[in-house]
Amino acid sequence: MYLGKNINYLRREAKISGENLGKLLDKGKAAISSYEQGNSLPPLNVLIQICEYFKVDLNSIIYKKLYEGETINNQLDSKELEMLKKRNLELEKENLELYRKYTALLEKDKGVDKTIKGVEAK
Repeated sequence: MYLGKNINYLRREAKISGENLGKLLDKGKAAISSYEQGNSLPPLNVLIQICEYFKVDLNSIIYKKLYEGETINNQLDSKELEMLKKRNLELEKENLELYRKYTALLEKDKGVDKTIKGVEAK
């Protein structure tokens, strides 16, 4: 169980003091310190508040080493990674095609501008 270390890590990452976190949770600085050191466990309602504040789920804050970068969000399997790479490539191709169309329209507009200026000069 990694709860204490995770609370400490999340609090430090959020740049919030133990005292201020305690105020948010209606707990004292000593209670937060006790949770972080593993001397006591927060009541379930407080643990849920901590999870909501730091936007993590209960399972992760208890069982994952968040302080070592082990998060649900950064654990993509190879299939998901390949799908993202493929979609990224598709988007790059779409962007290139849109850019080509855009530059073609700009060139066309320049030609129209020249025609309009030629007509206005007459």
